[in-house]
Amino acid sequence: MTRLELRDVRKNFGALEVLGGVSFDVGAGEFVSILGPSGAGKSTLFQLLTGAIRGEGEMRFDGAPLDGARFAFMPQRDALMPWRRVIDNATLGLEVQGMTRRAARERVAPLFAEFGLAGFERAWPAELSGGMRQR
Repeated sequence: MTRLELRDVRKNFGALEVLGGVSFDVGAGEFVSILGPSGAGKSTLFQLLTGAIRGEGEMRFDGAPLDGARFAFMPQRDALMPWRRVIDNATLGLEVQGMTRRAARERVAPLFAEFGLAGFERAWPAELSGGMRQR
């Protein structure tokens, strides 16, 4: 079963073509790595998936047009705020979008186990390993 579909996804920055017709499918349960040299468009592709920028082409998730709301990514260097506990870092995006702190915490709480972070919700970022910080 295909979960994510990209068809002829393109992105230009002025005259510079960064992505020129990217197409692929990702099935349920598949693990995908995006590899390439600096400047190949890896970050641009992720920004398109998250809705941070707009491009051309078709992106679908579970058959529906992708609006960016289902994806997020952590850049190679994490952007965790050291003065906020891990759960507060995890809820920040939802709170900025207007969700209450309580509702945001209820929404992200189940994800800690999924990402191998159960029990670290109240930890400070400095208490996590590099891999845990990335997750």
